[in-house]
Amino acid sequence: MTTTILPDDTARTRRTDPVTSHIAGDRSQQTIKAVRAAVAWLFTQVTSTTGSELNEMYRILRAEQGWPECHFDSPRKRAGELYADGELALIDGGHGRNPERTFSLPTVATAAIAKHFANERIRNDE
Repeated sequence: MTTTILPDDTARTRRTDPVTSHIAGDRSQQTIKAVRAAVAWLFTQVTSTTGSELNEMYRILRAEQGWPECHFDSPRKRAGELYADGELALIDGGHGRNPERTFSLPTVATAAIAKHFANERIRNDE
């Protein structure tokens, strides 16, 4: 059996990826928008969170909320996409031994940054 992968098959996989990756990419496309919407909703429930925490929250709430099943790490990836699209803010870019990023809604991030600089100013004034 010969499988042909067309050049415009999917942006979710590389042309050199095996057919199984293309199939998985096509299958994930069916749920990606719903998972992304669920992740955006989760940020209305928490001040800020890391990708790992998002993955766990999604897993815990999935059945109760009626969200689709997805790969365990998908919520973290959707948060990265929301950040890239300007819908989330990056509170901590992750560094050192913990490269994990912490995200929040932009208004929460603005308040956290303002508080940080206010605390710095108070310390400098003392």
